Amino acid sequence: MTIFILLILTILCLIISFIFDKNKTVEALKRGFKMFLNLLTPFILILIIVSIRNIFIYIIAFPTMKIPLLTFEISFLGLKFTLLRTIVSLPIFVLIAIILEFYLKNKNFEVKEPSK
Repeated sequence: MTIFILLILTILCLIISFIFDKNKTVEALKRGFKMFLNLLTPFILILIIVSIRNIFIYIIAFPTMKIPLLTFEISFLGLKFTLLRTIVSLPIFVLIAIILEFYLKNKNFEVKEPSK
């Protein structure tokens, strides 16, 4: 019942926002959809029971290795800096994921299937 109420409230707020400023609402929906797609991949990985380490690597590395970010870095900081940052940061991301996986395994963490 609570989900139904929140869904109606969200739709109502979306309609009000659309009435006040159509362009901002459409832009916000586009940004929200991009964020949803970024979260969808780790969720699917969890559903198919992938190692938690791989999920952490994806969540940590994905935002820093996007093409727009890399092109921005190359244009302002140079190709050498971008390559050096990528070479240094990727192993650090993997190390962080291994540490997080080790920490969570000591806490008896496990990925469970969502309840139906």
